[in-house]
Amino acid sequence: MAEATGKPFWFQLYLMKDRKVNINLIRRAHEAGCSALVLTIDLHVQGKRWADEKDGLAVPPKLTPKNVLDMLVHPRWLASMAGSRRHNFGNLEHEIEAGGSVDSLSRWIAEQFDPAFDADTVRWVRAQWKRKLILKGVMHPDDARSALDLGADAIIVSNHGGRQLDSAPSSISVLPTIADAVGGRTEVLFDGGIRTGGDIVKAIGLGAHACLSGRACLYGLAAKGCEGVLCALDLFEQELQDCMMLAGLASVSHIPPGVVTAQPPLGRQR
Repeated sequence: MAEATGKPFWFQLYLMKDRKVNINLIRRAHEAGCSALVLTIDLHVQGKRWADEKDGLAVPPKLTPKNVLDMLVHPRWLASMAGSRRHNFGNLEHEIEAGGSVDSLSRWIAEQFDPAFDADTVRWVRAQWKRKLILKGVMHPDDARSALDLGADAIIVSNHGGRQLDSAPSSISVLPTIADAVGGRTEVLFDGGIRTGGDIVKAIGLGAHACLSGRACLYGLAAKGCEGVLCALDLFEQELQDCMMLAGLASVSHIPPGVVTAQPPLGRQR
């Protein structure tokens, strides 16, 4: 990644039980010039994702009658995939003996998530990483305040795409109270359900400093490769501009909460 971009980039770390692997990943990220480390704090246990199991989209993927039929009716995509290089977890491929096989590596990863993840774990990562540290997966004001105490430079309000815990609240519903809890002492980033430029306006109006979106860009990538990703980003920009103008807003730095909700959330004064 470092060779492909001249812009600042981040590395998202999923901690494993094997501390040696964690140390190597952190070191490699530092040597590659990553400006920030994003520590995932909501995947210490793999959530049950029954829809993925049903559709054969677990890791590694499995062939089912449904997805086989889907591939057969898209021959051009199938041909391009057949001629593509072998895919694997590149970050881990050379770290462990099981890295050469997707099946064995997937089993190793499933066994390596550490349910003992706690505040001391974050302190350990903070001690290893001397640049910006961002905690991803904050869903409660108390955790936001704890993140500051643990030395986080920013937090990401995220429920992991709603895939980890059924009945967990949406990220957008807890965003205002978390933004109030930190009171401007750190940057609050938002992740979850960002599909349009209007979604960006909503999130910033409720306290976020910036938004992250994965699926929209992945949809573009799946459809048209690099061109599709650029198209998704262009749509974000166009929709953001349209929403701002139609809402009578001149700057994303000044979006009153009343634009997003009928009444400002308790304590939000922007």
